[in-house]
Amino acid sequence: MALATTFICLGHEPTVRPSEVRVVKKSMDFSDHLNGPANWKLGSAGTLTLKMDGDSTTFLINGDQEVFRLNAPEYIDEAVLSEDGASIVFVAMKSRGFGSDFAALVRVYPAADGVKVSRVLESGEKLFDARRWWISELGAVSNDGTRILAKFGVNAPDSNRMGYRWFTVELGSGKILSEGLTIENSKKPKKE
Repeated sequence: MALATTFICLGHEPTVRPSEVRVVKKSMDFSDHLNGPANWKLGSAGTLTLKMDGDSTTFLINGDQEVFRLNAPEYIDEAVLSEDGASIVFVAMKSRGFGSDFAALVRVYPAADGVKVSRVLESGEKLFDARRWWISELGAVSNDGTRILAKFGVNAPDSNRMGYRWFTVELGSGKILSEGLTIENSKKPKKE
C-alpha cells in the first residue's frame, strides 16, 4: 500500500534566511580599504601621502619624496594614527586571488632626520608559542611608534579552534607586553 503525502500551502511563502556573505577584498588600491583621505600630517616630519603606481602603493613625504613602496600582491588594508599624530601603522595584506591573508605591519614613525618606515611583525614571525597568528584589527599605536594595541587571531594549541584577543606588542622586538592595553604616551605628571 502506497502512502501519498500532500502538502498544502496556506498563503505562506517559505522563509529564506539570508546567508552571510564574506566580502572578499580584491583591489590593491588602498582607497578601497581605508576610510577617508590617505594623507596625514606627521608633525615636523611633513605630510605622508599614499599614492597608487599601478598595483603598488607608494608612501610619499610632502607629495614627492618616496620613502617606501608596497608591491602587489600586497596592499594596505587598515591604518591607525597615534594620539599625537606623529606615528602611523598600516596593516599590509597579501591577496591570494580568492581572498587575503595578513602579511605584515608597515610602521611610519618620527626620526631625527624626518621619518623612518619599516615592515614589522611579518606573518611568519614566532609569536604566541609558535602558533599561527594574524592581526584582525588595529586599536592604537604609541606616539613614538614603538608599540601597538591590536586584536590578534591565534590558533589554539593542539586544536583547529581560534581565538581573538587584544594584546599590546612591542614592534621592534615582537615582544608581547601584555594582554589588553599598556600603551602610554609619556604624559608628564602635573606639578603640584
